[in-house]
Amino acid sequence: MGKQELVLAAILYFAKDFRRMVRNQMASVRFDVQEIGGQTVGILGYGDVGRAVASRLHAMRLILKYFLTLLVLQLLVIGLDGVWGAID
Repeated sequence: MGKQELVLAAILYFAKDFRRMVRNQMASVRFDVQEIGGQTVGILGYGDVGRAVASRLHAMRLILKYFLTLLVLQLLVIGLDGVWGAID
């Protein structure tokens, strides 16, 4: 599995809450799954993997925010909320 496929799998795993979905299926409990289109995803870095992930996420109608290396450092220092505020 390529790195971009691993990233996409992780995004879907957490966005769809697969663990809870499987648990509810085993207990025969209804589980509603929401589409991820229209949600925002941050991409840290824009190298080969970042670009490959971005093209696939764009096809899934996600809103993409790119963080270049300097912004990644800021993210580590001031946190995600500070970076979102600086970009918007």
